[in-house]
Amino acid sequence: MFKYLKNYGLSIAIFLSALFLLSCQSNDSSKKLIRELPDSGSLISKEIAMDSTVLIPSKILVYPDKAVILDNGKESLFKVFSLPDFSLLYSFGKLGEGPDEFSYVNVNSLQEKGDDMVVVSGTKLRKIRMEEEGAVMGESVKLFKSNSGPVNRLLMLNDSTYICDIFDAIPGGPEYQMVNLLSAKEVATFGKYPEQSTNQGSGEGNLYQDFGKSTVINPKDGRLAAFYFSQNQIKFYNPKGELLKEIGVEALEKPVSGEELDLFWVEPYATENHIYVMFVGKPKSEIMEEFETFRPHMEIWDWEGNLLERYTMDQFLTSYAVSEKRQKIYGFSYFKEGVLFEYNLKDAVRSSPLIGKNQKGTSPEKDKKTEKQDQIIDPNSEIIAENDYYKMKLPVGWNYTAVRGEVKKDYYESDEMYINKATFKSPKREEKSFCGDASLQVKILFPKEAALDIGSHLDKMVADYRSNSSLIDLKVKEIGSDEKSKSYRLNYTNQLVDSKGVKYTRQNEVTLFERENRIIQTFFGSCDLYENYYEEVQEALATLTLKDAFPNGE
Repeated sequence: MFKYLKNYGLSIAIFLSALFLLSCQSNDSSKKLIRELPDSGSLISKEIAMDSTVLIPSKILVYPDKAVILDNGKESLFKVFSLPDFSLLYSFGKLGEGPDEFSYVNVNSLQEKGDDMVVVSGTKLRKIRMEEEGAVMGESVKLFKSNSGPVNRLLMLNDSTYICDIFDAIPGGPEYQMVNLLSAKEVATFGKYPEQSTNQGSGEGNLYQDFGKSTVINPKDGRLAAFYFSQNQIKFYNPKGELLKEIGVEALEKPVSGEELDLFWVEPYATENHIYVMFVGKPKSEIMEEFETFRPHMEIWDWEGNLLERYTMDQFLTSYAVSEKRQKIYGFSYFKEGVLFEYNLKDAVRSSPLIGKNQKGTSPEKDKKTEKQDQIIDPNSEIIAENDYYKMKLPVGWNYTAVRGEVKKDYYESDEMYINKATFKSPKREEKSFCGDASLQVKILFPKEAALDIGSHLDKMVADYRSNSSLIDLKVKEIGSDEKSKSYRLNYTNQLVDSKGVKYTRQNEVTLFERENRIIQTFFGSCDLYENYYEEVQEALATLTLKDAFPNGE
C-alpha cells in the first residue's frame, strides 16, 4: 500500500506527526472552555476514481471552478481539474532548477490567495495563476531567513507580508514572525511559548515540537486561527498578531502520565466564514493499528471560536479542501489509493445533539446514561437546581445541559475570582435549530482576596462582547444601586452564520447583581425562542437564593 511513499521519502509517521492537533485538559482557567461537543450526524463519501492520473496526492486546493492537486509521484507536480465533474484540464510543474521549475515544494506552504496559488519552492515564494488553458507563473520572491531557522508553515497575510512559525523556540519567546516581502525584514513577532513544555512523555521537551501547531488564515480579513498538535488550545489572532481568544475543550480526557499523547485535529481548512478541521483523539500508534476501521470527526468552527457542527466521517482523509459554494468537501487518503472522496454537506445524515465527555474519534454513540435519563424526564416536571452556593427553581420542562442531577459544586479560578457555573436548556424540539434551543446560565463569582469590584467585571465583559465581530447591538443599563450594591442588565444581539451561509440572529440578556460579597451573573439567550421563554425565565431567576457557603479555596 505504501510502496510509493518510500520512494519519495515520505512516511506516514512523519505525516501524522506534523498533521494533528489539540490534546488534553489544560489548567489555564483564563481560556474559554467548551463543555459540549455536538453530534451533527454522519458524512458519507462518494468515490471518484483517479486511475493513474494522480499517483501520490499530498495536498488539494479548490477554486470556484477548479481543483488543484499536488502529486508527488508524477513528473508533473500539479494536476488541475474542472469542477464539478473533476475531469483533468492540464498538468504543470517539473522538478529542477530552471526558471519555471521547482527545486521542491513545501506542502505546508501551499495555499489559495484569491485566484492565485502560493507555494514555497526552495528559498523562494512563488505565485501561480490557474487560467483556463494553463498555469501562468507569476512573481518569485526570495524568502527572508532569520537566525530562528528555516521558513516553516508560511502563510500569506497580504501581497507584501507573510507569517511563519519560529522554529528555534525559546522558553517564553515568540511563536511567529511577520516578514515584509519587499524589505525582506522581520517587522514583528507575536504569540508566546510557555516557559517550559507541559507534555508528558515528550523526552527532552522540544518546545517547537511540543507546541507544534497548524495555523490558518481568514482569506477576507486576515484573522489567524492556530490549532495545536498536542496541547488543549486553539488561539485566534487579529492581523496584527494580537491574541483575540484562546479556547480549550473541557470534554477531552487527560492523558495518563507517561503514555503516548493523543493526536486530535487534522490540518484545518479556512474559508471566510468557517474553519473545517478533523478531530482524531487517538495516539498515532493506535491509528496505524486501526486505520481500516478508525473514523475521525469533521468539525466546523466559526471565526468567533464557536463549534457549530461535528460530523463522523466514513474515511480517514489525509488532505482535503472545502468548496462552500458547492457545499462539498473533496479529499483523499493514504489508506486508499487511486480514489478521491467527495462529500456533500447538504446530504449529511443528521442526528440529535450530543454532550460528549469521552469523545475518542469513534463512531457517534450517545452516552447510555444520558440517553436513559433524557427518556425519563417529564416535560411537565419542575426541577430544583441546588448546590452549596445557591438554590433556584427552573422553568417547567427545563433541565441541565448534561445529565439530570444536582448542580455541580465544582468551581474554577479566573481573574482573581472563584467561579461556580451551571447551564440549563429549554425543552427539546423535534426540529433542531442551528444555534440550539434556549439556554440559561447561572454563575456565582467569589473574590479571592481583593475587594469585590463589579464595575471592573462589567467593563471587562463589555469589552469582550464588543471585540466579537458577530455583535450587532449592545445595550448596558444600571437597574439598581445603593451604598452597598449595584446591579446591571446587558442586552446584546449576535448575527450567526451556519455552514450553508444562512444567517441567524441570537438575542441575549445578562444580569449582574452584587450580593453579600459575591456577584450573581445570569445569562439567557436564544435565536427564535427568546420571547417565548423570557417571562418564565425571569420568574425562575426570581426564585434564586444564595447560601452561606464559599469555595474551600477562600
